[in-house]
Amino acid sequence: SRYEKQAGSKAVDCWGSPVTVAGKHAGLCCLTNRFGSLHFEERMKREGQEIAVCVNRSEANKYKVSMYAPGDCSLDIGKYLADTYGGGGHPGAGGCTLDFAQFKLLMTTGII
Repeated sequence: SRYEKQAGSKAVDCWGSPVTVAGKHAGLCCLTNRFGSLHFEERMKREGQEIAVCVNRSEANKYKVSMYAPGDCSLDIGKYLADTYGGGGHPGAGGCTLDFAQFKLLMTTGII
């Protein structure tokens, strides 16, 4: 498991990109269904990000988003995703589904 965490962390270092969540929270986004918040921790600590955002394509024009706040975060992620994207969760983690237009906005602006 240590090897998998190290390999996953290297992939997030290489392919992760900074995003802004809810207009003011620093996040780190990676297009993956393979990694979880543990793979994001080292880079998030280095760059001062508070939210990990995993995105992967679930079907044609549908993208599954999972958000995690491994540390202290003032944003209630579950409520934000429920109110904004019809998703849900709890204060520290949540998920939703984006359509292609929402996914494209995330990828081009770095805002979710």
